[in-house]
Amino acid sequence: MSLYSARADLADALQTSTGFTTHEDVPDRLEPPCLAIEASDNYVSPGSTFDPDDIAVRLDVIALVPIGGDSTQSRRDLDGLLKQVLKHLPEDWTFIGSGKPGPLTNGEWLAYGVPLTVESTTSNEGA
Repeated sequence: MSLYSARADLADALQTSTGFTTHEDVPDRLEPPCLAIEASDNYVSPGSTFDPDDIAVRLDVIALVPIGGDSTQSRRDLDGLLKQVLKHLPEDWTFIGSGKPGPLTNGEWLAYGVPLTVESTTSNEGA
């Protein structure tokens, strides 16, 4: 896996294993429930090996569910989606932590969601 393919490979794996639409980026328009992937803080850093071509890549998998009139239901729906993501996270990715759940928007859509930070070591060759 290269840095170039890390995001696409993760999106494909999560969509296949969870059945939820998974976007490689945060799109202008989306329809929750879904997942979107974006670069996390500390996007790339030195890998855990002594190989200078190995780098650690961190991505945020943003889990999104519809916001309804009942915030309790939105939280339950989000908890169910999180459970699926964590259960089906590919072996070469490690769950690092999450942000705080809450309403998310880009002006085009509104959803209830939370970013999950994941990390994998990959090759910098052909990045």
